[in-house]
Amino acid sequence: MRFHKGRDVFECVSRVVGRAVLTCGNRRSENDARRATLNSKLSTLNSSGFTLIELLIVTVVIVTLMGIVFRLAGVGGDQRAKSKTQARLQRLENAVSGYYAAYGSYPPVPLEGRSRDINVRVDENGVQGGQKNNVNLSNPQKEDKRQIEAACRAQPVAVLFPFFMNSSVNGELKSKNETLVNGLAMDKKMDFSPLNNVGGLNIGKEEEATLFQFGLLSFLLPRYRFMLGGAPEMYDTPHSRWSKNNQLPCRIDTGKTYENWESMQEYLYGSRGDGDKEKFLIDSLSSQAVCSRWMPNLEGIVSGGLEFYGIDTQDGDWPFLASSKYDALPRDDNSTDDKKRWFRTFSPRGYDSKGSMYLLNGMTVADGWGREFYYYSDPPYQSYRLWSAGKNGYTFPPWLMEHLDSYSTKEQSTITGWTSDDISHLAN
Repeated sequence: MRFHKGRDVFECVSRVVGRAVLTCGNRRSENDARRATLNSKLSTLNSSGFTLIELLIVTVVIVTLMGIVFRLAGVGGDQRAKSKTQARLQRLENAVSGYYAAYGSYPPVPLEGRSRDINVRVDENGVQGGQKNNVNLSNPQKEDKRQIEAACRAQPVAVLFPFFMNSSVNGELKSKNETLVNGLAMDKKMDFSPLNNVGGLNIGKEEEATLFQFGLLSFLLPRYRFMLGGAPEMYDTPHSRWSKNNQLPCRIDTGKTYENWESMQEYLYGSRGDGDKEKFLIDSLSSQAVCSRWMPNLEGIVSGGLEFYGIDTQDGDWPFLASSKYDALPRDDNSTDDKKRWFRTFSPRGYDSKGSMYLLNGMTVADGWGREFYYYSDPPYQSYRLWSAGKNGYTFPPWLMEHLDSYSTKEQSTITGWTSDDISHLAN
């Protein structure tokens, strides 16, 4: 640019200043416009707000989403329980098949006074008493369900046996148990004759003490190792349940029959001869050693389980079924608290339990929901059925399901509802 006079300079400066002022004005106008727009939007938002209906809709949506999440979580838990049940059922079946391969029949679990009749009344512990009480399947009540449960367990899975008497665990509580049992065993008035209860022992108070239960696991586990732990009188009495279900075996080293069950106890627990050697000889008896064939199938699934032939059978998920009550035992007549009375139950770790307060110990196998499996087999024991009651916990005797048409429509609805989620297998 070329300047000839002062007028040209002035005009140039004026144009530059004018442009600057105009630019600033335009920018200010734009900012004012933006500010005005923003204020207008905020004013509109503040004036409108959320209505009550909108808040309710949002709440309903949130609750629905939470319900879906919890339902999906529940479905996942049920599926895990079902998968666990199916896996354990298969392993039990493998063990039962091993027994069949060895003996030519499935485990002949005895009824021993139990009835498969669902119309037999039960006491507070679920023990059938012989009196009739016809169940009402059209509108079943608690007592009806208890009677059906007792009939389904006519052949139990659980094995029950007396305390391990010369163990140092359990302190005062175990000592009381020893005193009670030894007192019963030495009482000349006691009657070992067969009673309605399994292994019944009449103690003269119109009550019975169940000393043994030869459930399914008593055939699948080496029973001498864990059931020979009580007072000797329980085994060597001719009319005892143990003597009726077991014969004295022959020694594998000499071929001679053991003198009596008390001598086997002494060999097993080290008070006679070379303890380790004698234990090995007893464990090597064919009736005991054969269990080692299928023992791996029972690894980690037996509530109250012990170690057999190097296999730890202890159930890590259900170490014991603490809430389960079984056949009646002698009551503490001085106690009005049910928790302090004698009940038959499972203990945490077999006979070396530090937490059990009960007379008998036991072992069983639970499904994915923590409930015992069921077993059913009739002579000549060429078929059997193992099953779980499923999620709802209710089931119905399979031997009555064959006659489902004989029930009314409403009764059939009840039965099918109970058994709809049963998980079972029927061996042919």
